[in-house]
Amino acid sequence: MKLKSILASVSACAIAVSAMALSASAALTNGDADGNYVYDIMANGIAPTDVYGAQLVFEMADGWQTDGAGGGLIYNSDSTDWASTEWGFSGEGENVKDVPVTVDGNTITLTLLSDTAVFVSSDTYAQIVCQAWWGADATVVSLNALDAAGNVLGEVPVETTTTTEETTTTTEETTTTAEETTTAGEETTTVADETTIVTEETHAPETTTTTTTATAPQAGDAGVGLAVAGLTLAGAAAVVLRKKH
Repeated sequence: MKLKSILASVSACAIAVSAMALSASAALTNGDADGNYVYDIMANGIAPTDVYGAQLVFEMADGWQTDGAGGGLIYNSDSTDWASTEWGFSGEGENVKDVPVTVDGNTITLTLLSDTAVFVSSDTYAQIVCQAWWGADATVVSLNALDAAGNVLGEVPVETTTTTEETTTTTEETTTTAEETTTAGEETTTVADETTIVTEETHAPETTTTTTTATAPQAGDAGVGLAVAGLTLAGAAAVVLRKKH
C-alpha cells in the first residue's frame, strides 16, 4: 500500500509538471530559428552611446487574456554581456514583472528606459533581443531603440508581404457634341413720331367803340354855334361854285 501511494504521488506530480510545461509554452511568431527577435544597433546606423532604452510592441494571439504572457528583453554587447530584464503581464493586462506595460486591445507595448546609456563607445556589437518564455503566442510589431528622452532612434519594421490583385478598368469615354442652333428673331423697334401740335392762340382785335353823344348846346354857346353854321354855309357855297366851273 505504501509503494502504491508513492507511485500515485509520482504520477500526480508528473501530470502537474506536464500541465505547467504546456501552459508555459509560448512563441514569437516572427522570431528567428532560436525563438529570438533581434534588433542590431550598429546595423541601423545608431551610435551605441545614444541608446538609453528599448520599446517593444506586440500583437497578442486571441485568447491571451486567459494566461497572459511573459519573456525577456535583453541587451547584448561587449560591455553588457547578456543582460536580461524579465517582462510579463497577466490575463487582465496588469504588469507582473520589471518592464512597464501598456495594453490596447490585443496590442501590448513594453518600454524599458534607463538614466544612463546602455552601451559604451568601445562595444564592437550591440543588440536588443526579445524572447517569449510563457503564456500566449505573440507577434512583434516593432522593436525600437530609445534616446535619453524616450524618443525613438530606430525601428525594425515587421516584414509582411501582401499580394494585391491589381484590377484595371478601362472606361470608354463618349463625347457627344450637340449642334447648337440659334434663331435670331428680328427685333422690330417702333419709334413713335412725336407730333407736337402748336395751337396758336388767336386773339380778336380789340375794338374800341367811341360813342359821341351830342351835347345839347348851352344857352351861353349860341354865338359860337352861329359862327360855326356860317362857316359851314360858306364852305358849301364854295363847293358849288367849283362844280359849276
